[in-house]
Amino acid sequence: MINRICIIIIVMLSGTALCPAADNATVTAERVHNRIGIIGGRMVADMATYGYFETALTALWTDQDITFRNLGWPADDVFGTARSEFGAGGETRSAWKPPAKAKQGFGYETLLGHVNDAKPTTLLVAYGRETAFYKSPEEFETFKRGYVTLLEDLGKVATTLILVSPPLLEDAGRPLPDPGENNKRLQQTATFIKGLAKKGGHRLINLTDHLIPAGAKKNLTFNGQQFTQHGHEQLAQVMLEQMGLAGKGGYRAAFAADGTVRASQNAKVDKLVKTEYGFRFDVTPETLPLPGAGVLLIEKSTASYTLKIDGQAAFSWDNGKNLKGVVVVDGRATSQYERLRQLIIQKNSLYSSRLRPLNKTYTHLFRRHEMGHLAGELDDLKRLAEEKEELIARLRQPTT
Repeated sequence: MINRICIIIIVMLSGTALCPAADNATVTAERVHNRIGIIGGRMVADMATYGYFETALTALWTDQDITFRNLGWPADDVFGTARSEFGAGGETRSAWKPPAKAKQGFGYETLLGHVNDAKPTTLLVAYGRETAFYKSPEEFETFKRGYVTLLEDLGKVATTLILVSPPLLEDAGRPLPDPGENNKRLQQTATFIKGLAKKGGHRLINLTDHLIPAGAKKNLTFNGQQFTQHGHEQLAQVMLEQMGLAGKGGYRAAFAADGTVRASQNAKVDKLVKTEYGFRFDVTPETLPLPGAGVLLIEKSTASYTLKIDGQAAFSWDNGKNLKGVVVVDGRATSQYERLRQLIIQKNSLYSSRLRPLNKTYTHLFRRHEMGHLAGELDDLKRLAEEKEELIARLRQPTT
């Protein structure tokens, strides 16, 4: 016997924030306005491409008018070295010149400029993985001084700093080198960052001890360092766990075999209708459910069921083998959560293009005498990103 259950999900975003907002965020009677920024190197830059972490927070923090700015820059470090680009260039034909001390500080000033432009109220700081490749104690001491200075400067912009310790490297196999010694350096870096977090009263997201186990073989990365899509899913999950949010964003609905509602948790179940083959109902979660966070329980039944969401088959299961409930899996490309993630990725692409324009040499630097008149288009990208944010705010609202 195949019983078919049709679920119409009405997502209600009326939950409670699960992480405190920045102290200086603008507060109204009911809403908190908060901008979350995250800064770091390749790992952070790639988080904008996949959007898992940002989508989860967007769905969970429903009492906040929240926006995100991903300030990641490939190969970035605490000195903003990669952001210097042509900042140390020599004579040019245009009127543009690098700032004073460009060789030493132009990239760092660029880094701070990116943060000031984003104006985050809360900033996640994810540096330190570069220390895996340091060769001398002097390099590590330089890093520590740079990290402390960076936190001092970032603290002038963002009220809340959350420090992210670097994940270990995976062993990608030969001919790539064994990362054992590199990981020892990363653990030393993590100890330093943990100490700063405790001393400065900052929150800590500990990726070093919780994302990649020491000695792990290639699983989450392409090459031992750069995360795959699956790796970014796991990265987001661990970050949520470290923030105390992993068990949130879910619901539970329990039914008798005849469809009678037994209980519900973090969701309202109503409009129950018994059908020829099963029953259908509306479930209204308190927040937009995270993938795999909903549980459906049909008590004292060993029948097989097919779950339909908005009339579309989502998955089937043998209830006799899932007596404690089945995780609701909405893998449809058209699911509200996936549409939200794709919209966030589009917004991030626009903002990243503004942050790292491909033709910056021509629009802003030493060849701007050729195409500098197009520099204003970067402001257009900012406006387009803000338009996407308006759509994101609507998409996480209740739907039927």
